[in-house]
Amino acid sequence: SRLKVGTSLSQSDYRPGQIVESTVQVTDHNGEPVSAAEVTLYAVDEGILDLTGYSAPDLHSFFHKPRPLDVSTFSSFPFMRTEDPSRVHYGNKGHIIGDGGGGGTLRRNFLAVAFWNATLQTDSQGIARVSFTAPDSLTRYRLFAVVHTANQFGTGETAFRINQPLMVESALPRFGRKGDTLMAKAMVYNQTALPINAIVKLKLD
Repeated sequence: SRLKVGTSLSQSDYRPGQIVESTVQVTDHNGEPVSAAEVTLYAVDEGILDLTGYSAPDLHSFFHKPRPLDVSTFSSFPFMRTEDPSRVHYGNKGHIIGDGGGGGTLRRNFLAVAFWNATLQTDSQGIARVSFTAPDSLTRYRLFAVVHTANQFGTGETAFRINQPLMVESALPRFGRKGDTLMAKAMVYNQTALPINAIVKLKLD
């Protein structure tokens, strides 16, 4: 009753705005493809997952563990986001929009969840394919696939990064007082396989 779920990507690194292509392969315990399996696929910023300690749900253990007779009630209303903007006290990369810095294309699409689809189904070969646009967040995303049939369950995951070929990260003092001498630093990251001679300029206004 436990499914084997393989998740793969067309590549491991993407640029903002590129198309991310993913394939989910579902097989049974004999290695045979499972058709018409329902797949929930989602990609979440790894930084948020680390903060919350999240891991993919183990549906097989949940539905097959011994359970005593019990009755419980639950309401999701306390967890729903208020529609009153003045009462919103939290934010993430998609809720508070930042800018993209200097030249080039201005980055605006900062998403904590880069992709979500709960209506996928595998074909006759046990495969489901999706594609989506990489957001502008320069971070690492983990891609989860949660799969089930009428009585079979399985999960799989992989990861991908979104970056720029050349990135600059400033290292400035957090605060200063009148008369202080401040030292401005910057870290230049080369994300390509080739050496680059970079000229870094600092402008003050």
